[in-house]
Amino acid sequence: MMSNKEIATQIGISTLKGAISAIPFIGGAINEYAFEARGRIKQERVNNFINNFSEYLAQFKEDKIDIAQIKKEEFGDFFEEVIIKVSKTHSEIKKLAIRNLLANQLLRPKEINYSELLLEIISNLHEKQIPILRGLNEAYISSYIEDRGELLDKERQLNKIKKNLKAEYWKLDSHDEATFSEIIPKLEEELNSIQEEIETLNNKIENSEKPWKSNTYNIPQYEFYFLIQDLCNKGLLVDNGMRYAAELYQLVEISQLGIDLIDSLSDYANA
Repeated sequence: MMSNKEIATQIGISTLKGAISAIPFIGGAINEYAFEARGRIKQERVNNFINNFSEYLAQFKEDKIDIAQIKKEEFGDFFEEVIIKVSKTHSEIKKLAIRNLLANQLLRPKEINYSELLLEIISNLHEKQIPILRGLNEAYISSYIEDRGELLDKERQLNKIKKNLKAEYWKLDSHDEATFSEIIPKLEEELNSIQEEIETLNNKIENSEKPWKSNTYNIPQYEFYFLIQDLCNKGLLVDNGMRYAAELYQLVEISQLGIDLIDSLSDYANA
């Protein structure tokens, strides 16, 4: 026998179905998708996830799995949240990330509350952001940001020298050459030196900038900028632009939270 709450729910669904059916031309199709097809899709997602998770876990020896985790009430709650998230996720990349997060909670346990936080973060990510985080995580020890910062500083120095040199040339046209010409060779020497340093830095940056380039991930520049900005807002990336007077989101690096997230998504079966 159904409870009053279940009866009320069924009445509410029936009323909603009736209202949707009244929508001209598309009401029937929406009803079928919202109340019939959607249920099948969610169930298929969960079934496929469980099968994939089972096959993945079978690659490990039993002594590698923390069986005690499974007996904890908190793990049961976490597993339930995993299933709910999977049922609402169409992205295969995100489902794979969730699978690894769940497996690693059994292989290399973290505090359940922290894993729940990471699960929520994954759910709110765009699937294109996961490869970006992986790329920046691999480049964490790179000197790219420091090199870019130094390059910006050298370019500012170069512009200042060019401005001063232009002023000295103007003085030559307006005054006695002997009075001002001794300054020009010194400025030209500084100019050549800075240009050589800039060329060296550009070559170094070109060899290390791949994780920071949108075409590395086959993403348009405008979309890449938005995804980077969103990752900064989520605390997964840190913007170092202010340290070097650079434009926003040009000099980003992965945060500790981002490192923890990528570590939790590691595939230790294929490591």
